[in-house]
Amino acid sequence: MTAGHCSKNGPFNPDGSVDFYHLPWGSTVGYRLIGQMAPPNMSVVDRGFISKQNNNTAVIPSVRNTDDTENPELHIIGPVDLDTLPQSTCVK
Repeated sequence: MTAGHCSKNGPFNPDGSVDFYHLPWGSTVGYRLIGQMAPPNMSVVDRGFISKQNNNTAVIPSVRNTDDTENPELHIIGPVDLDTLPQSTCVK
């Protein structure tokens, strides 16, 4: 899962989907196809789902937080409802 607006600039496949690739953190080479994300309905919510199509890619759910030297990576461990923000993510 990612933000829906991540696909807004393409490049688009003929069906309107966008290919997403994994580039390991800190690497400059090694792009591997994760899968395609269908065009999201941005009028409902800003989220997009990437269909994993490559079993040779191991991706962990995390958020890069490189502005913080103590916690440069936040691992997503599950959902939580937030009262003040229209998001639901639980990080550790």
